[in-house]
Amino acid sequence: MKKSAENARRAAIVWSAIFALSSVLASCGDSVQGKALPRMSTVELEKLDFGIFPPEAHDYVFTTRRTSADVYRIESRRMLSYLVSPFEVDEDMSILESTRLLDVSPSTFDDDVLPTAFEPIAQQHHMFAGVSTRRSNGSLRAHKGMSIAILRFPSDSAAQAAADGFERILDDTAPERRPLTIPGHADAKGSARDSKGYLFQSSGPYVIVSSLTWPEPDHQAIAQTLASMLDQQVPKVVALKPTAPEDILDLPTNPEGILRLAVKSPKTSATDLSSQNAAFKGGVFDAAGARHFNVDAVRLENVLTETGVDLVAHVEGTLYRTRDLEAAFHLQSTLAELGELDHEIPGPPGISDARCVSRDQYDPVFDTRTECVIVRGRYVARLISWGAAGGRIDPLLYQRTAAQYAILAKVE
Repeated sequence: MKKSAENARRAAIVWSAIFALSSVLASCGDSVQGKALPRMSTVELEKLDFGIFPPEAHDYVFTTRRTSADVYRIESRRMLSYLVSPFEVDEDMSILESTRLLDVSPSTFDDDVLPTAFEPIAQQHHMFAGVSTRRSNGSLRAHKGMSIAILRFPSDSAAQAAADGFERILDDTAPERRPLTIPGHADAKGSARDSKGYLFQSSGPYVIVSSLTWPEPDHQAIAQTLASMLDQQVPKVVALKPTAPEDILDLPTNPEGILRLAVKSPKTSATDLSSQNAAFKGGVFDAAGARHFNVDAVRLENVLTETGVDLVAHVEGTLYRTRDLEAAFHLQSTLAELGELDHEIPGPPGISDARCVSRDQYDPVFDTRTECVIVRGRYVARLISWGAAGGRIDPLLYQRTAAQYAILAKVE
């Protein structure tokens, strides 16, 4: 009898323990629900103001009469994915000053990245495509900045002759330069004057052109920094297989039809966009190319790869295809982050998820100051505008944003 009572008591204790443990596990299950995922707000498309912008996906139509410059620009856009960023060379140089597609025109040779005196040499040796970018530390007192350009010529010999010609031009324009040995790159033509370094390196039908401004006259540091740039840029140029000029029009210009999803003005050119937009209009890029549009590399250098961006299209704004909705909201938040003197502005009526910003400085690539960033599904769109006089918001920006949202909503 005593044994039976003892067994019953033990069973009661065991079941009490099991019940207590089950309660704890259940409460833990109630409290750990996983990360809350973002959700898009409801938008009534029929109430949005599209203005002149068609709110449906439609084919992007290139200009009916393409010039040779238009054709060669296709090759330049492809080259952008192989261009090293100065930020990769020295993380102090994070602020974007320019990113350009290059051709043989006065706008290419304006002393910003490529001196005006280089233009005759480029023409003589038939340069027809190229890309450049420039970043700095943003400091006026202790300026550190680097420009990197890749120029395309019709042959290896033309590229070598052009590199030699550029070097000779500097003999006239900067005669006080001194030769600079670039560690690990015996064939590079390096030189320095005070706190400025110059470099030319031919590789196949390409010429790498770089200039570097250092905070002080330290030629050893300049040589080492230029060497670090070549360590990264030369392998990328070697991997960049040149397209024969007659085959450029055969290159894919609209992978997976992404340009159909980008909002387009029915007019030849939008009245609130700069002419600087034209060079990139109708272009499709991967994440490696599109990162050269990012103004602040510290915040944005890795966000495109982090969010799984695989296609980027640019027409009257930039359309990104990310991994999923969660990644899209993360990219939107990063793109719309405010700088010190930027300020948020109201979004277009009816799209509560839109993030709109008035920037203190003009965008160095597209020459615009106001933008709206929206999310729909896995897509993020950054729509841009000059803005109206007196700091007002141009209604075209809101209409463009609304039409872009509608296009993306209708193709889900």
